[in-house]
Amino acid sequence: MWPSIRSFLAIPDHLTGKNVNIAVIDGIFPHHPDIASNKRRDTYLVRTSDSQALPELLAADQGPWDRGHHGLMSAAAAAGSGELSEGEYAGAAPEAHLFLLEAGPLHTPKDLEEKIGGALLWLKANWCTYRIRGAVLTVSASRDSGLLP
Repeated sequence: MWPSIRSFLAIPDHLTGKNVNIAVIDGIFPHHPDIASNKRRDTYLVRTSDSQALPELLAADQGPWDRGHHGLMSAAAAAGSGELSEGEYAGAAPEAHLFLLEAGPLHTPKDLEEKIGGALLWLKANWCTYRIRGAVLTVSASRDSGLLP
């Protein structure tokens, strides 16, 4: 059996991310129970390609979760609740509030630059308002873009 991220990193039990806000940026996020709002934290979906992008509470659905696996894995590693594994595979900060910055489908290098760039601009403009203290940008290295080295 694989160790959990918390176990592998030897994160002390008292460090749970409580009252910390983390942003995760990707194209699409599924409404998976491990990254959705629960009784210990709130998760907000922010569709940054919308002109009036505002955080909306993200509730879990029953799936299937057949899209957005990259964003799901990144968000779950950072702050997944471990809901489906009864907490066994919780992320590094399972009580941190999540802001999932959904840029939209990323089919071309131009999409990547414009949409992820838009998400980064939303984060720059709003991190203080929403007290976001950490950010994870989940761009795949397989895309050929000048956005990142």
